[in-house]
Amino acid sequence: GDHRVELYKVLSSLGYHVVTFDYRGWGDSVGTPSERGMTYDALHVFDWIKARSGDNPVYIWGHSLGTGVATNLVRRLCERETPPDALILESPFTNIREEAKSHPFSVIYRYFPGFDWFFLDPITSSGIKFANDENSIASPHQLEASEISKFSLCPFIQTLATGTNTFTRALSCHGY
Repeated sequence: GDHRVELYKVLSSLGYHVVTFDYRGWGDSVGTPSERGMTYDALHVFDWIKARSGDNPVYIWGHSLGTGVATNLVRRLCERETPPDALILESPFTNIREEAKSHPFSVIYRYFPGFDWFFLDPITSSGIKFANDENSIASPHQLEASEISKFSLCPFIQTLATGTNTFTRALSCHGY
């Protein structure tokens, strides 16, 4: 979307390198989208970036549905003790079930009998959770310079640097 391209331009003008990718089944990517597949793809993109970034910090930025991918990714990175330098969550949600239940598109239907069974249970039974609430370990903090939520998912993640660095890489995970 145009708003994302504008964000990338702003970050680039501040000296950040931005790497973003289409999830499988979206945009120009082939395949079928799944939580596992999207997390797997993000892990490989992170590894590719990390292998080329040297000692420069790598930040992960998730927006909307991308916050689910980003927290899944950081949880996996922390489990293997290779966390990113920071995680930024923009417009995060608790988990995909709660997001679907409270989404403006569901407002008309959520009061009908069987809403959970018809709309929400199939999401859960298909293995799609995007459980940001389960992935976060520490309490959220606000960045003073902006309104972006930041969650530290493991003790190794450091706070987002206040200065800019021309060689900083940011992996951007986005939603709709």
